[in-house]
This record gives sequence, C-alpha cells and structure tokens, in this order.
Amino acid sequence: RYEQSYQLGDRKKPLIEAYEFKEFTGEHPSVIQKYFGGQLKAETGTEKEKKTPLVSVIMSVYNGQEHLRKSIESILAQTAKDYEFVIVDDASKDGSLRIIEEYAGKDERIKIIKNKENIGLTRSLNRAIKQAGGKYIARQDADDFSEKNRLELQLKFLEQNKNIFLCGTGYSIIDDRSRLIG
Repeated sequence: RYEQSYQLGDRKKPLIEAYEFKEFTGEHPSVIQKYFGGQLKAETGTEKEKKTPLVSVIMSVYNGQEHLRKSIESILAQTAKDYEFVIVDDASKDGSLRIIEEYAGKDERIKIIKNKENIGLTRSLNRAIKQAGGKYIARQDADDFSEKNRLELQLKFLEQNKNIFLCGTGYSIIDDRSRLIG
C-alpha cells in the first residue's frame, strides 16, 4: 500500500511528488522498488550485484521526430550523469529512428530497441523496462523536455528517503514556440 506523503515546490506545480510505503510485506526495507504502470517489482539485495547505472531513463517513440531532438538533448544535458537511456522506436514511419541512431552514435549511454511493428506505448515501455539495468527508472516522452537538474533532484530525494519508491515532477505546458501556456 502506498500513499502520497511528500511534495516539494509550490502547491500548483510541485517539483517532486513522492509515494511512501506505509506497510511492508515482510521484505527487508532495503528492497529496491521499481514501479511503472501499476506493476511493482521488488529485487532484494541478495541478487547478484552488477555494475549498473543508477538510473535507466526509458522512452518510447512513435513518429515523434518534431520534438525528439530537444527531448533527447534535455536528458543528455542532465547534471546527473550516472544513467543509461533506453529508447524504443515503435516502428516509426517518420525520421524518428534516424534521429535516435544519430544520438546513439554520439553517446554510448543510449540503447536502442527497434520494434518491427507498432505495438503501442505500454508494451514498448515494458520492453524498455526489461532492458533497463538501473536501480531506478525514469520516464521521458518524446515530446517532454526535462530541466537539466531533474534527475539530480529526484535521485537525491530518493537516496535520502529510502522508504520512497515513486516520485514524479510538476510540468508546464508550452506551445510550438516553447512559450508557456499553462
């Protein structure tokens, strides 16, 4: 069971929303929690330790070339550097895959998964989660632009609050010219 327990930033646009376990199911509190789409996976510290990135940023792209460069660059510009970037091309028909491959050629943290046919957002993200090696998973859409300290703030918060298993961010809505509209 979880419930919202922390909110940093102002009330209208919280910087971080976090969720805390109120009851453990007999597992040790050092269990690493991975959460996405209602699926909660617990991995105990007894599993073989691997040298992995702290965060796996996952993204699914379908015909997203219009904003894709800016979205990818906003992750590559993060102040936190201990991450991998798993991007699924969901059989895009535009130039999305070419853009992803271009960035992957420049940055070894980017891993590409190519769907042979369009399988949709949820199934594509599940494929990314299966390939993710990080302790934490961060989500980014192809039309999202993250502040450069997003991962740093979220990681700091999660590492200082071991009972927290999920956090998110506030957002702003912008138009095609990057002007704030909501």
